Amino acid sequence: MRELWIFLLCCCYCCCLTLNAEQTDDVADLKRDIEQLKAMMKEYMKDISELRELRAIDNNRLEHLERVNSELQHTVSELGAENLNFKEQLRLQESNSLPTPPASRKRFIVTPDAQVAFSVHVAGPQFTPANKAKIPYNTVDIDLGIGYDVSQHVFTCPENGVYFFHTGLYARGLDITKVNIVKEGTSLTMAGTRGDNTGDGYDQGSNCVVTSCNQGQRVWVEVSSMTTGAVDAGNKATSFTGFLLFQL
Repeated sequence: MRELWIFLLCCCYCCCLTLNAEQTDDVADLKRDIEQLKAMMKEYMKDISELRELRAIDNNRLEHLERVNSELQHTVSELGAENLNFKEQLRLQESNSLPTPPASRKRFIVTPDAQVAFSVHVAGPQFTPANKAKIPYNTVDIDLGIGYDVSQHVFTCPENGVYFFHTGLYARGLDITKVNIVKEGTSLTMAGTRGDNTGDGYDQGSNCVVTSCNQGQRVWVEVSSMTTGAVDAGNKATSFTGFLLFQL
């Protein structure tokens, strides 16, 4: 009986030793698993940190794009307002503008029925004009538009437009002769001559001007107050010419 108890005790002791050994192995396995989990957690935390940094960068980019979008929307709004203002100004200009010219006006700078050109000169003996007197151009070479008045020695503009005027003057000896091209009492330009004692002693002076004129405005050539000499009227040398460059 005693030996049986001893045998049972021995069996129990062996079983305990076996259980302790198995538990020890399980604990070691658990420790290894925990270390592996820690290592994995560390990697996961690293990945999370990198993702947070990327998200911060993306957030900055998003904020920048939102600012750019806001600026573009503001610019588009301003351009839209300017476009509306431009359209309104264009509408007002069109409503206040002159009627569209006919096809003939589009083809010509000067319409065929408004061509203007004249050329006149003094014919006769040499003469000494008074100061501020109009040069008496008494011979008409051409007068398209019927603008030159021989009796008044004045050209009257038959059309609104830009005109070209030229005057030529001929003097001899030591005479000093100066004339002005005048529009409605205002001098536009001056031409002068002064002869000499060499050769034939003659001098030719001339000048020209481009000016805008309204229909009905008058242009003439008058003697300057500085004139002391005579004017030669031979060979069409003392002349007055003009023509319409284009209509306004």
